[in-house]
Parts: sequence; C-alpha cells; structure tokens
Amino acid sequence: MRINTNTASLSAYTNMLKVSRDINASTRKLASGHRIGSAADDPAGMAVSIKLKRQLLGIEKAGRNAADGASIVQTAEGALQEVHDMLGRIKELTVQAANDSNTPDDRLKIQDEIASLLREIDAIADRTEYNGIKLLGGAARGFASFEPADKENLRAWYVSDAFGAGTLTYEIESAGEPAMAVSSAPDFSAPVSGRLTINGETVVFGGASADECALALSETADRLGLRIAVEGGGALSDYPGGSKLALYTAGAGSGETIEISGDASVLAAFGFSAGSARGTDAKVKQNAKMNGEPLAVRTEGNLVTFTRTDGERAEIYINVNGAPDGGFEFTLPDGAKAADYAKTTNVRIEGFGGVTIQVGPDQNMELNMRIPPVTAEWLGVADINAGSVYGAARANLAVERAITRLSAARGRLGAYENRMTHISESLDVSYDNTSEARSRIFDADIALEMTRLASANIISQAGMAILAQANQRPAQMLQLLD
Repeated sequence: MRINTNTASLSAYTNMLKVSRDINASTRKLASGHRIGSAADDPAGMAVSIKLKRQLLGIEKAGRNAADGASIVQTAEGALQEVHDMLGRIKELTVQAANDSNTPDDRLKIQDEIASLLREIDAIADRTEYNGIKLLGGAARGFASFEPADKENLRAWYVSDAFGAGTLTYEIESAGEPAMAVSSAPDFSAPVSGRLTINGETVVFGGASADECALALSETADRLGLRIAVEGGGALSDYPGGSKLALYTAGAGSGETIEISGDASVLAAFGFSAGSARGTDAKVKQNAKMNGEPLAVRTEGNLVTFTRTDGERAEIYINVNGAPDGGFEFTLPDGAKAADYAKTTNVRIEGFGGVTIQVGPDQNMELNMRIPPVTAEWLGVADINAGSVYGAARANLAVERAITRLSAARGRLGAYENRMTHISESLDVSYDNTSEARSRIFDADIALEMTRLASANIISQAGMAILAQANQRPAQMLQLLD
C-alpha cells in the first residue's frame, strides 16, 4: 500500500486520454461527414481519394464538353438541312428547265434563281459558326500537306475520318481534260445564214455579221455552261474575224461532251466540224499506297479517289483549271501540258483538323469531329447551268450527286451526335460509380461513428468514476498512521 505514486490513478488517467481522443475523432468525423480528416487517418486512402476526386472533376467537365459537342453538331446539321432544301429546289428547277415548253428567256430566269441559290449555299457555309468557329467554311475539315512543288497543282478535297496520317504515294500519268471543239479557219466574209446546233441548243442566223455571230455564240455558250477562248487570248467581244476559236466545257472528264451540228455554210463560217468531242479523266496508275498499304484508285475528271480495303478514302483534286493557251492545249500552272503531266507524287497527310471534343478526364480521351466545307464547289454544283436542255440534264445529274454527298455528310454528323449522346450517358454512369467508390474510402459511416461515440462516452463516464475512487485511496492510507 503506497501513497507516493498513485499508479491506479495514473492508469485511469491514461485510459481517459485514449477515450478522449476517440471521442474527439468520432466527433470530427460526425461533424464533417468524412472518414479521413487528415493524411494520418489513412495515408493510402487519402491518396486514392484525391485521385478519385480529380477524376470526378474531369468527368464532370467532360460531360459538359460532350454537351457542347452535341450543340456544335446540331448547329451544323441545322444549316445542312437548309442546304438540302435548296438543293431540292435546284433539282426542281433543273427538271423544269429540261422541258422544251420553256423559251431561252425562261431558262435564263431559271438559271438566275439557281445561281442565287448557289450563292446562298456559299453564304450559309460562311455564316454558320459556333463560338466563332466557322463550321461549314472549311475550318472543321481534314487537310493534307503537299510537297512544295505540288502546292499549286494539287489540293486535298476530302479525307475520311479513319484514313489515318502518313504518306500517300501515287503516280499520275495524265491530268483530265475538258471536252473541246476547236475551229479550223473561221470565215465571216459573207453574212451568215442558217442553223448551228450545240448540245441540242439551236441558233438561227439570218444574214448575221461576224460581231452578231460572236454575240450569238457567246449567249449560247452561257446557256450551255460552256466557255470560249480566242486564239491569242483576245476577248470574244473583240473577236477578230479569222482567229481560231475553242469551245470547251467548264469541267474535265469523260462525262463532259460537246456535240456540234448545223448547216454546212454556218459550220464553215465558224470553222467547226460536225461531230462530238468528249473530255478525258485523269489517269493514275493502280500502284498507289498509303504507308505501304495498297489503295484502289478511281478517277472522275480531275478528282482522284483513293480507297483502303476497309472503305476509308481520300480524294485529291488535280488543279487544272487554266484556260487554253494559243495552241488550245490546257496547261498546268507550271506550264506543262495536262496530257503530258506525269509525276510520282507524295502527299503527306498531316492531320485531320476539325473540332476536337475532350470527352474524358485523361489524355487522348477525345473525339475528332470533321465537318466538310459544304460549299457549292465542294458539292460539285458551282458551275451548273440550266440555260439549255443539255445543260439542265447535266445540272440535274450534278445536283443528284450533290444531294448524295450532302446526305453522306449529314449522316456523319448524325453519327457524331449519337456518339455524343452515348458518351454523355457513359460519363453519367462513370461519375456515379466513381463517386460511390470515393465515398466508400473518404466518407464516414455515420451509424458506425455514432456507435463508437456512444461506447466511448460510456467508457469515459466509467473512467471518471474510477479516477475519482483512485484519487481517494491515498487519503484512506492516512488512517493507518493514526
């Protein structure tokens, strides 16, 4: 029995401190709702919970990004709906113009409306934007970078989404050329009388002079969508009698034709021969490769399509749009004859531009949306002319192709929008599951902490009673001294 050191009291005090710490810990967890208040509570759990929180913030923002991406697609698709409607109207007009119940003046009025609609298609492509990004003007399309020597001669027309980056190698044998009728020896020394028919469009001359013949030919060419070049580069309005003429189609390719017939005297005056001329398609050897993988090659005019075995494709346009020179031979910008243009070309597909949507919390979790430049040129209808029955038929075919191409573009946009919807739903599920996982690690179990707090309070009360008794024991020892 000792009074100098009250070991019972010290033991009770030590237990009271431990219980007090337990009470404080449970109180803090109950007050904050967190199981981990500091790294000391659970170092590994703290590290995991921080990473999960950062992931949750990224998932939440990615969900908003997906919603923004859907808005971009909806904006572009809404504009393309209007373009589709205008192409439908142009289709009606080309069918109307193909009917011989129309006079040439009627067809010119139809062509005026078509030209106005084509200008509006280009205007829509220029105006349609989202947050300053021009969606249909080419800013969201894919692109290719050419070797310096080919920058003027070649340009990318379209590269499909999964075609991939790398080097496209192909060999051009010759560029496509338009259909062309070249006069031999025009002679307008006598007034011209008779008929001249070009692609089904007939002009009747009744003692016309050279100037009147030049004007009639110019008007007819305009209605047919044809072009005229004068030997030496002169203008048709200043036509010097006797100079050779070249009548040629605006586009190149085997689908372009010029048919000429008429009275012998009129043909002799213009120097034309009765008959037909047909354009040629570009010739590209079937040895094209993309990163060593063989590609199928198809040409239409100067548009060359390279297709992989999985259907992904790239379209390259051989840019041969110059007028005939004095010898009536089409030339490339560098002066080489189109028919003799042979070159092995390497095209470096650099990237795919477009609109990149970050649809996940980590790197490389993105969706690249590529929207083509939906202009009249891209649709292939920039030069259509329904000023004649022949032109209306050609324009009708071009509009059909444009509608098909536009439908494919809208289909891709619809696929993007559907992907955005599924991405958003997936992100919602991921957010819920990640939140639950973090909660199991970081959040406090309230029922368990209340049980622990109640237990600690009872132990604390018992400890207080024991401590009081332990402190009274030394005083009891004094009775022995008495």
